[in-house]
Amino acid sequence: MQMKIYFEPDVAEVRQLILSIQNRIKKMPLGPAIHLTKMSAVFVERLGSLGITSERKFVESMLTRDRAQAKQELFSSLYSNILEDGQNSLKKYIQPEGTRSGGYPMSMNLIINRILKYLVCQELQEVDMGGADDCRGNERENVVYILNILADELLENGKWPLGGNSPELSTDYMKAKRIFRSGAVRYWVTILRKGILNRLNLLEQKDESTFLCRPLSAEQKGLVKNVVMRLINHPIWTDSDGTIDGKLNENDKETSEKLFMYDYSPPLSVAYVMGV
Repeated sequence: MQMKIYFEPDVAEVRQLILSIQNRIKKMPLGPAIHLTKMSAVFVERLGSLGITSERKFVESMLTRDRAQAKQELFSSLYSNILEDGQNSLKKYIQPEGTRSGGYPMSMNLIINRILKYLVCQELQEVDMGGADDCRGNERENVVYILNILADELLENGKWPLGGNSPELSTDYMKAKRIFRSGAVRYWVTILRKGILNRLNLLEQKDESTFLCRPLSAEQKGLVKNVVMRLINHPIWTDSDGTIDGKLNENDKETSEKLFMYDYSPPLSVAYVMGV
């Protein structure tokens, strides 16, 4: 076995080394949850040592070859802040690393890559992180608000029992299982985004990526909730037609989109979630 031994190494450099090596091994990639945690830790430590004030300055302070990883560290920290938020009631329904599938409605990969990446602004911010003009706090609160609606309406109060056999014949169980199928999420997250944008009257192109980076009034939160409720109460989720499940395949995007847009009536569209 070939190895290197480090005496009193810098912790941040060791974490970065682990990430750079582990994810090059095709058969042994880090699991999404572990990767998220490690990337977030590297970002926090590196940020503190550099004294950088904004997201853009942090990324641009790196060598060109390291900027993609620096950006990944930054967004891992943003996603981690949302998932670890004390008010987030969806987290316990995310499948832990190393457990068998079936007992949880969603994986860490799905929540990060199919939901959070579409709700969190992907543009680097120019303002001081944690400062008065930093919008990430508002964004985190708003994303957690949306996740909690999904949890409360689809999973909580026994709708999706954890730690036991799921009642597969239950309407609630079938509804949640369909909604969180990766092929379904890939379709409806875009519909959800556009529905919220329109309901909040954010029609300028500059608002599209930052649509949740603002404080929302109680009235505006009500409008957001109406969009989410329209989405999760669409009749396709509880339809007894057994062929629906087979069409919600992540690897067959065209079949899923055709189902939602053309094969099923009423179509699951932006107009539908807006109630117009």
